[in-house]
Amino acid sequence: MKGLDIKKARNISIYLFGAILNKGISYLSTPIFTRLMSKKDFGVLSLTTTWITIISIFVGAQISGTIPSAYVKYRQKVDRYISNVLLLSLITMIGFMTAGLLFREVLSSWMGLTNLIVLPVIIYISYGKSMSNLYISYTIQKKQPLSNVIFSSSVSLSVLLIGCIVTCVIPNEKYWGKIIGEIIVYSVVICFIYFRFTIWKGCQEPNCWREELTLSIPLIFHLLATNIISQSDRIFVTRMIGYDAMAVYSVAYTIGMVALVVVEAAFNVWMPWFFSQIGYGDRRDLINRNARIMIVLIALIHGLVIVFSTEFFLIMAPESYVGGISCTVLITISTLFSFFYRFPLCYEQYCRKMGWVAIATGVASISNIILNFLMIPILGIEGAAIATIISTVFLWLIHELVVRRRMEGYPIGFYHYFIGIAAVLPMVIIQILFQDYLPARMVMSFLYVCAVLYALYREYGYILKCRE
Repeated sequence: MKGLDIKKARNISIYLFGAILNKGISYLSTPIFTRLMSKKDFGVLSLTTTWITIISIFVGAQISGTIPSAYVKYRQKVDRYISNVLLLSLITMIGFMTAGLLFREVLSSWMGLTNLIVLPVIIYISYGKSMSNLYISYTIQKKQPLSNVIFSSSVSLSVLLIGCIVTCVIPNEKYWGKIIGEIIVYSVVICFIYFRFTIWKGCQEPNCWREELTLSIPLIFHLLATNIISQSDRIFVTRMIGYDAMAVYSVAYTIGMVALVVVEAAFNVWMPWFFSQIGYGDRRDLINRNARIMIVLIALIHGLVIVFSTEFFLIMAPESYVGGISCTVLITISTLFSFFYRFPLCYEQYCRKMGWVAIATGVASISNIILNFLMIPILGIEGAAIATIISTVFLWLIHELVVRRRMEGYPIGFYHYFIGIAAVLPMVIIQILFQDYLPARMVMSFLYVCAVLYALYREYGYILKCRE
């Protein structure tokens, strides 16, 4: 048992290091590119990145999202499964590329893109990103944290370095610097994936395509709806206010996502562990205890981001972006509820009932579109942030309703979420009351975090002592 605990701790440490390194590289790109580019160019780059995130859901046939469910079923044959469905992803990409080239004028205008060349480039980068996500998901399920970290950080660092070099060289439309870096890096990623899973040897089993589509189609609708919640605000801000406001909001959103670095690292370990424990009836208390500890710790991390949001913003962008500081706290709160909804989502994936996922997330995304349309003209970028909070709360509650009312056996108690909300509220109050006094925020947040960690340690230690 101790060996397993040591191995689990080692994996968590590697995933956490990798997530911090990978996201750290991503966050490092923001202060670099906001200073290398004009505000308009950075706004165009942010809009392009938003569309890459959305289109990557489709062009790769969402293989990466099906791997957790496929791994539960196939285990030793997951490599063969990937090899078979890779051809399906290639056909999907060719279809999207053809449509993008034939209708690039209409689509570019609708998407807010001023350069017609950008659309096919977005489709190609989206496919490369989906292939990158495929390998990342594969290493998570195979419990290969070191491979996961090396691959993901190499991709992020290469995009940053090449993007910076090209941005410094080109005289105009500097947003192309980052885009060219992504084209080069993701071309290498695509070749690596095809070579690693020997796509041409696995295309003789089209039955796997039906399996993949059964899992991926509901997941595509779910991810599309989720990305509408997280990305549509940027599109609305661009259309209703302009590229400059888009640039400011993107910086605020990036800072608000800081806590998700730890969330993603934690769930990289949580999902395979949860899948391995859920089948045992006597593991309910263990699952609840670990969920409670995880929720409190992640809530504290969100609280720290809120407390020091002003300082984060001043580091990430020059003074011309300062107007977005108020959005950072709101977006960070929305990410806490986004973290909450991942618990019921894990159970839906385990039960392989992805239809409910698409329905639940679709309702939340529609509410986000309506709220953005109503609130941005009145409150500006703060209205977009508030709309994100409300729709993310809807997302969490609807998924909770599905797993508790439409499925059986969901083990995690609902009251754990209230513990997490209670843990973060004092940090919000500290930020509001002492926004202009950094030393006071530092001291009070330090004392509060120490008190919570001590209380958590006493409870956790008491449980261990009883077991011994």
